Amino acid sequence: MLGMHPTSISRMKTRRQFTRIDEPTLNALCKALQCQPGDLMVYEPDDSRPNKS
Repeated sequence: MLGMHPTSISRMKTRRQFTRIDEPTLNALCKALQCQPGDLMVYEPDDSRPNKS
């Protein structure tokens, strides 16, 4: 349904953090799940990086 390899989908289900997700993948997920990107992601600040202010 997503046009992705089953192993890739399995990895997405088991990981809690992603370094990046590309636009075609996000579009495919939203279309397949009939949702918005905000339904799939939550912003969590990275406390390990120093603040550059």
